Amino acid sequence: MFLAGDEFGRSQGGNNNAYCQDNEISWLGWTLLEENRDLFEFFKGMIGLRKRCSQLRRSAFFGDKVNEHGLPEIGWHGCELNAPGWDNPDSRVLAFTLGAFAEGEPDLHVMMNMDEKTLPFRLPAAEGRHWYRYADTALPSDSAIDPEATTMISDPEYLVTGRSIVILVSGCE
Repeated sequence: MFLAGDEFGRSQGGNNNAYCQDNEISWLGWTLLEENRDLFEFFKGMIGLRKRCSQLRRSAFFGDKVNEHGLPEIGWHGCELNAPGWDNPDSRVLAFTLGAFAEGEPDLHVMMNMDEKTLPFRLPAAEGRHWYRYADTALPSDSAIDPEATTMISDPEYLVTGRSIVILVSGCE
């Protein structure tokens, strides 16, 4: 959910009741678009991913179907596959895989590390496919998102920097 101007760093200075303000608090500073072009490009890339992947626009609950790559509609993980740590109050990681069922769409694997430390996350196997990095919020802002997903991940693990999120998409080599 975005509020006008979020995509280029607009802030209301913590004021959630700015509709009655006729001053800098509620005005939209269009110069922020050029100042925060990297943030705008990140938002644009995330919106593009949502448009490209129907599993991000579902109108029904996830079921138990498995796609042709052997991935379920949704699979929950922690650093280890199929071990999300729901019962561990100290767990500071969560990952999930969204299998693609529409022709030509990629599977998705999202890893979230809320810990301070960099942690290795196991990657699920996607039959006949490879994982490519779409976004890594720990990278410098000008390379945090790659809508073309050009970096193939060949290791069975991905090191996720503390307090960051990584999105991988599947594709053929």
